[in-house]
Amino acid sequence: MHVLFDARIHFPYMSGISRYMLLLLEHLFKIDPDSRYTVLVNPTLPPDDALLQLVARTPNAESSVVHLGHMGPVNYLKMPAVIKGFRPDVYHYPNMDAPLTDVPTVATIHDAAMSNGVKRFDDFMGIKAFYFRYSMRTTLKKADRALFISHAVKKEILDDHGLHDDPTRYKVVYNGFEADDFTSGIDQAHFEKVKKELQLPEKYFLYVGALREHKNIARIIEAFGNLDLSGWQLITAGSRYEKFKVDLDRPGVRYLGLVPDEVLKALYFGSKGFVFPSLFEGFGFPILEAMSLGCPVITTHYGATKEVAGDAALLVDPLRVDDIADAMRRLAQEPGLVASLREKGLRRCRDFSWETTARQTLETYREIARNK
Repeated sequence: MHVLFDARIHFPYMSGISRYMLLLLEHLFKIDPDSRYTVLVNPTLPPDDALLQLVARTPNAESSVVHLGHMGPVNYLKMPAVIKGFRPDVYHYPNMDAPLTDVPTVATIHDAAMSNGVKRFDDFMGIKAFYFRYSMRTTLKKADRALFISHAVKKEILDDHGLHDDPTRYKVVYNGFEADDFTSGIDQAHFEKVKKELQLPEKYFLYVGALREHKNIARIIEAFGNLDLSGWQLITAGSRYEKFKVDLDRPGVRYLGLVPDEVLKALYFGSKGFVFPSLFEGFGFPILEAMSLGCPVITTHYGATKEVAGDAALLVDPLRVDDIADAMRRLAQEPGLVASLREKGLRRCRDFSWETTARQTLETYREIARNK
């Protein structure tokens, strides 16, 4: 079987979709040495890029540079001929705007935030919103298989487009997570080193993620401000979106910006509570990251965050500041609850595996390749 995997959406910085592609391909290569993989990449990648390095060391894989943008009219008008030229048995486009082709096609859909209006785009006259909506609907109707990363995303999108569920075409394949890999090398000594370097307090809550409206950071800060917890801090880490204004200059609130992975892991390790009541997530990797390092989690009581967290987190109404504050207060004052959530979280994060994700994806490839 010849699989054409379109990774043009991967850029030198590691986005969530880039991580999905890299880890999925790594495990596909491990479990499927008999197939041939051609990975399409964009020309901006440096030679030491992780994806290029992975392909280069895999005997049954090769990369091919494509000088075409990964979205917009060009993606629809010119990519079908490029795809056909490779003569693959299966074409996998890991996003919602898959080019239209007669090659058996798999698309992965990560996010419904555009549909429900929670995430806002820098848009001119609604052109991006129109494009994303049109491309999503086209993919849902034309792709041989659409893989959703959570049941919440699947339901949200199908409902939004007025489409009935078709189990033969629409499938849920969760993202994976490797707890042992993520926690490797992180221990008390490493935390103490980072704690000293960053002058972290003994007790702090943690938020990790972009400072965006749909991440609910303004309510998190307000909730923390309503607590009367002497000596505590709210540590925030992640990229800052310049068009979204949020007041970080509040007592006890500290913004670290983007931090390296080893610092991020240490922040999870030492935190007394990870606060993640997002208004919408397609999946929620930070929930599993926090759980794997023994950090109790507060997250949203609906959607993918609830789905991923299971019974291993405190679930709150993200629109109610007092609900978020009460959950934070409980983590600060109820050691029995903290111990229970730690134990449940350590078990829950092991329910996800990239090998399982790869096997379910490979099964999908084989299904549509057989039927072509």
